[in-house]
Amino acid sequence: MTMRQILLYAVSLFIISILPACMDLKQPSLDMQYYTLEYEAPAFTERETLPYIIKVENFNAAPLYNTTAIIYKERAYNRGSYPYHRWMTAPADIITYLLGRDLKNSGMFKGVIMPGERNREVSFRLAGMIDEFHELERDREHYGVMSVSITLTPVSGKGAKGMDIFQKSYSVTEKMERENPAALAEALSRAMQKMSQEIGTDINDYINKGLLTLKQM
Repeated sequence: MTMRQILLYAVSLFIISILPACMDLKQPSLDMQYYTLEYEAPAFTERETLPYIIKVENFNAAPLYNTTAIIYKERAYNRGSYPYHRWMTAPADIITYLLGRDLKNSGMFKGVIMPGERNREVSFRLAGMIDEFHELERDREHYGVMSVSITLTPVSGKGAKGMDIFQKSYSVTEKMERENPAALAEALSRAMQKMSQEIGTDINDYINKGLLTLKQM
């Protein structure tokens, strides 16, 4: 092998060794980004503490949202998801925790029991379904859409005997400031804060009304 061939061989090996590093520098980052909802718990003022304990069950989600993928809707019958962007946990888990936290912090009930906790004095069980949890594009604007259906069921023999089941669906749409997953998380956080306050108020009003009815019987 001549000196020229040796030099060419050495140069070839050097180029091959640095090529992957050069490619890595030019490639965009593919690290997965994770998001969740954040907001201050809503305030419930001028409401007395009711002598009941509510057990928050794990919420379920419609099949489309039973995932950590961040879903968006651009047109009817069509859905997509962001690559390299996901929810930290499934939407049903996020909403279950936040709603339970807000009800517990509200001071409107004797107690609020979260999934996994136990208490023999539970008076009501709160379950729910996540019907919508996505980004919506409409008229060149982008929105965060959240829809939840809840069911509050009295527990027989725990002071709520005679009360009916309470069921209601809620939907909140909040405009996004930008078109990206972080802006969606921010919009859905505002939506969750509003929905949580509405749900807490409705539950409190329902139980108060039930108490008044029972006293009049």
